[in-house]
Amino acid sequence: MRDGDDATSATQQAETVQDIRISQGWDSSQNLGKVFGQTLDLHQIAWDVYLVYKPGIKWEGLQPPHPRSGCTSSKALTPNCSCAKTRLV
Repeated sequence: MRDGDDATSATQQAETVQDIRISQGWDSSQNLGKVFGQTLDLHQIAWDVYLVYKPGIKWEGLQPPHPRSGCTSSKALTPNCSCAKTRLV
C-alpha cells in the first residue's frame, strides 16, 4: 500500500516467491488488510505482513485466526516472531 501499488506489481512480486505454503494476493479495496489489522491489533491496515500458523488452522469465522507468529518486513507482531531475523523456509 504504497503509491504505485496495483494488481500488476503485486502479481509480479508474487511470482518471485514460489511455495505452496504461501498465499499472496492483491486486494484493491484493502478489506483483508483492515481485517488483519484488527486481528493483529495494529490500529491500522495490515500490509506486507508474514503470518505463520500451526498446521491445520482454518479461517472459519468473520475474523482470521491469530497467527502462531507474525511480523512485517521490519517489526515483530507477536512476541515469538523470528521471521524478521531469519529466512522462512
